[in-house]
Amino acid sequence: MNREIMINFLVKTAIPINVYKENAAPSVPRVYDAVWRAHRDVLTGRFQLKEYCSLGKGKKKHLVTEALYSHIVKLGQSGQNLSSMELIDFLHGEFPDIEFGAIQKLVNMTLKYLLILKNTTGECDYEIDEQNCHCPIDSVILGKLSQKHTSWTKLGEKEYLQIQTEIHGLLPAGYTDSGNIVFDFQQW
Repeated sequence: MNREIMINFLVKTAIPINVYKENAAPSVPRVYDAVWRAHRDVLTGRFQLKEYCSLGKGKKKHLVTEALYSHIVKLGQSGQNLSSMELIDFLHGEFPDIEFGAIQKLVNMTLKYLLILKNTTGECDYEIDEQNCHCPIDSVILGKLSQKHTSWTKLGEKEYLQIQTEIHGLLPAGYTDSGNIVFDFQQW
């Protein structure tokens, strides 16, 4: 069996092609697919993320995902590196009332999916600053940490940064110069 065919199948299962993208008319389809898949991951906490969910209720587009997609395309087309805090700060500035846990998960899962697309199929040619890609915080990751933390849906920025510091300390030898995203790939 052809390895490339299998990898393409696995990538399309992990990051499905969004059949609703005609609502957004994205200029970079697979980037939009990565953002959309990350949005679906955020929705696992939808019962605790009232503000995040309210920005998509009854609309064909979700305002936060559309803003993230547009910002990534703008940065990518200008050759700027994509990183967790730059994207988190952008969204937090645009949507100050949105739960921080939702923003960090949307950004970090999007970066995770873009890294997968970049390194497997080449369907993302944007520069990604892997050293500054954080581990997406969710219940699985929180369960791997030695300290007890707030649920990801209730996280504030200060605790989020403390968790990222804790994760960095748990990276195995040889990965300490890597971004915390490595922890997510290893633990999930």
